[in-house]
Amino acid sequence: MQENIFRLAALVLLLVQYACQSAPTKSSVPNNANANANVPHPVTNGPSAGVAFNPSCRLPFQAIEQTDLLIDKQCGKDGTATADSSNAKQNEMKNNFCATGAPVELSFAIFDQLQQSALNNNVPFGSNQSLPNDRSVLANVLTVNGRQIGEGTVVALVGFVFDARHSNTKFFSEAGESVNCKSGELDMNDIHIELAESAGLRSDDDECRTVTAEISPHFRPASWDRFDVHPKTATATRGLPLKGAKVRISGQLFFDASHRPCVSGQGSAPRRRSIWEIHPVYTIDVFDETKQQFIALDEWAKDK
Repeated sequence: MQENIFRLAALVLLLVQYACQSAPTKSSVPNNANANANVPHPVTNGPSAGVAFNPSCRLPFQAIEQTDLLIDKQCGKDGTATADSSNAKQNEMKNNFCATGAPVELSFAIFDQLQQSALNNNVPFGSNQSLPNDRSVLANVLTVNGRQIGEGTVVALVGFVFDARHSNTKFFSEAGESVNCKSGELDMNDIHIELAESAGLRSDDDECRTVTAEISPHFRPASWDRFDVHPKTATATRGLPLKGAKVRISGQLFFDASHRPCVSGQGSAPRRRSIWEIHPVYTIDVFDETKQQFIALDEWAKDK
């Protein structure tokens, strides 16, 4: 009898130890926008879904990149688009971090001229079904300060933050874009930035006068992930106080043929003056009013 009692006690002890080892522990992930970075999200099947992202070059922001993001593990350059399709070619351009050369400083008026050039050359645009299959027609379409510019040129623009949001997410009842493998999560989508030519442009009607820049989710630096001022997403992303801030953004000049520009102050979302945009963003500087100079966003955000 005594021997049976000892055996039963030993069995109970083993069961207790197993239960303790199997119990979930409190997460050490910080409570911020990147908290779900390694939590599996549903990703639509496609040629690049489940394929690791390879930028094919040294990232322009390599010093501050994040290297353990879910999107980089499971969403390649084509996203969910069919290989070699016009949609895949556009997605590949959206994911181009390898453009080189000193940035060409652009004015807002140049974006209007770029739009007119696309119209003059009958470049198709307006929806995902009206994309140019041959994107070479978008290269070297204008000359600015002695340099030819077009899709793939590294450019820079100084403007004021009109709006910024993690677009195409569940916060807007949306389920992501093809380029980012169709997920509605914050860490799987672009940050859509609207830049105004002056700080005085603030009304909804002024949105049609803005130029767009897009921060890709791939390897997105933690400080850049906080570039969000929209009421629906700023709280969830610990958005920085950038509304109306003067910024300088550089990156690849890109023709987003999925959309249409505003005409006579009217347009469909996302409204903008031109469907030429800076995408993806390579560098972000914020004008520091105290120092009276531009400083890198990563540095500017440290005490905020």
